[in-house]
Amino acid sequence: MITIIFRLFILSFFFFLLHCGTEESSENQDLSPATWQGSDEEFESQFELETEKDYSTILINSNTKNRFEGILETRDLNASKIKKYKNGKLNGLSVLKSKDGSRVEANYSDGILHGEMILYDDQNKIRSIIHYRNGVVVPIED
Repeated sequence: MITIIFRLFILSFFFFLLHCGTEESSENQDLSPATWQGSDEEFESQFELETEKDYSTILINSNTKNRFEGILETRDLNASKIKKYKNGKLNGLSVLKSKDGSRVEANYSDGILHGEMILYDDQNKIRSIIHYRNGVVVPIED
């Protein structure tokens, strides 16, 4: 009788631990950013763009009417784009890669260019670097 109670206790404890782990992981999934992938055509049918007073663009999900938060990846015949959004605005590194291998990497903060924009050729060599501060080009100091 004691061994049966002991086994039930161990089994109950095991299920308790298993359930706690599941709860924790589902909470973490809710906090992680969304990732949307599709073609430019699919993007145009699923999202709308709105312009704020500061001329930044807000990305809105057409179905839910919520601002997009997460990573957006589009791919078509000539290019692929990876953009990060926070509260509907570009935030962080965005990358545009052409079919020929050239690419542009640009940094955004709250929907506005902020930081470096680097242009690479098809051989992965830097062609230009442009510095932005709050959407304005910052001149290079000598």
